[in-house]
Amino acid sequence: MSTAVASTPAPLPKPIRLGFIGFSPNSGWGGQTHGSALLDPEVREHYKLVAVGTSNPTSAAASATHFTKVFKTPVQGFSDAKTLAEWDEVDLVAVSVKCPLHYDVLKKVIEAGKPFFIEWPFGRNAKETEELVNLAKEKGVQGWVGLQGRQSPLFRKVGKAIKEGKIGKVHNVNVLHRIPLEQQTWVQFTPESHRYHTKRENGATSITIFNGHFIDTILETLGDTFSKVSARGEKHFPTTTLIDDYGRPIETLPTYLPDHFTINGVLKKSGAWVTITVTHGLPSHSSRSSQRYTIDVDGEEGTVRVEGGPSYPSFGDPHTVLLNGQNVTLGLGEGRRYTSVVDFLKQGWLEFAKGKEGGGYFADLETALVHRKAIGAIEDSLAEDGRWIEL
Repeated sequence: MSTAVASTPAPLPKPIRLGFIGFSPNSGWGGQTHGSALLDPEVREHYKLVAVGTSNPTSAAASATHFTKVFKTPVQGFSDAKTLAEWDEVDLVAVSVKCPLHYDVLKKVIEAGKPFFIEWPFGRNAKETEELVNLAKEKGVQGWVGLQGRQSPLFRKVGKAIKEGKIGKVHNVNVLHRIPLEQQTWVQFTPESHRYHTKRENGATSITIFNGHFIDTILETLGDTFSKVSARGEKHFPTTTLIDDYGRPIETLPTYLPDHFTINGVLKKSGAWVTITVTHGLPSHSSRSSQRYTIDVDGEEGTVRVEGGPSYPSFGDPHTVLLNGQNVTLGLGEGRRYTSVVDFLKQGWLEFAKGKEGGGYFADLETALVHRKAIGAIEDSLAEDGRWIEL
């Protein structure tokens, strides 16, 4: 339980001077995805990239030179997170590093008193997440967490309809989630660069990442959280083979969690029963490749049916959304259908710039902590043959 006393965060200036740790041009999630979002003209009205941080002086200098040209504004390079965070020219620090490094890097940012963005899963486990949230409260630091799937205009419209009672009280939620062989992570094959994914203690599991993002989108749409969870499954693929950039095998390692499993839970507000079935490691074919997930919500007075396409919810909007049998589309002023992860990230940056006081819609630290505890409980239950865990 949190015991920290919250301080009032100071308002951010305009434009917000951004320092980005884990921002390189040739590799990594930060430079490849957030880079495109931050280059969007609308986002650039609110943010100015002034610093990048990498793991060594050579790469830091190279990244700074590259992004100075790309953003057409001076960018300073740093090889030390603490130095970047303490620089007076930085108002906000974004952190996009491997999950095992989240705690150490972000702690330096918070201790410097800087507001921040942090990628999900926001630490290796719920204990690390809670410690960081408490420290942020003590320092009066605000932040947002990269659960970008909740930015979807279509899911937000469905969530609004559920909140308005268009299907009545929710009683049952049934989800199918497919993670195909071609994803090449965790099951059967894993890139050598993702070796750290092969150990649960590093926090980068299929539960925390793919399912963590997906489940957040579902729960946010329902306007609810879990009160208790259980998970059981079977391990069909007991090993994963590390492969190099050319797909050549390097080493075979044991897997640590089931790859076919079912998550059950009870929602806190509605009491609805939730079933999420996950299949992981099967090759795509015409039907599986075109539909990664389905969501069915049964209410007293109606239903919601969501059919995903070849993208995950935080990478592209679903192909079909039915509310009480009628196709849901986006009208004037409701946004447009998102087709890439950059769309979601762009909207996340814009929402954070508004701040909660300005109606900004994003996953704040307390929200992310609640979700991190739920995802951790699912992992624990799966490792303990379905033990029910209260939240």
